[in-house]
Order: sequence, then C-alpha cells, then structure tokens
Amino acid sequence: MKIRLTNPAMLDKVLTKLDKDWPIGKENQTFLKYCVEPLKEKIAKGQTVILEAELGNMGNGVCYILSYWTLDEVPTDEEFLNNGNE
Repeated sequence: MKIRLTNPAMLDKVLTKLDKDWPIGKENQTFLKYCVEPLKEKIAKGQTVILEAELGNMGNGVCYILSYWTLDEVPTDEEFLNNGNE
C-alpha cells in the first residue's frame, strides 16, 4: 500500500490506522524512532512523501514493513537516461 503524505500532523494518525489494520511490529521501531520526525519536516517543507506499507513476515509473524521515498529522490526519465543507465 502506498500513501501520499500531505500533512505532517496526519502522519501519526496514518501510522495508528495502519497499526490497527495489521501490527506495525517491533521490527519497525527504528523506523518510528528515526524517520517520523524527519518525514514530518519534509512534508512541512512541501516535499511529496510516499509512505509504503507492505505486509511481510519479519520473523515474528506478519506485520507491516515500512519505507518511504520522496519525489526528489526519484530521477526523472531524462536524469535516468543521462546517467549512463540506458
């Protein structure tokens, strides 16, 4: 599942809703500890942030595996082609 984050105040609510559907799991504590505040800052600065939550088995049962990316981190087609990736 991909969620486009547009409001820093909503990130905690999104994480809470995800946790109700399927547990976020203790494997994501590092993500929660180190990524939530920087994500809120990126969103507040107007960056488009995509939160990805995929179900997976991290060894302690099924839980969400969280990751994120911003549009600034994804190369355009021209950037991709001009970086010797043809």
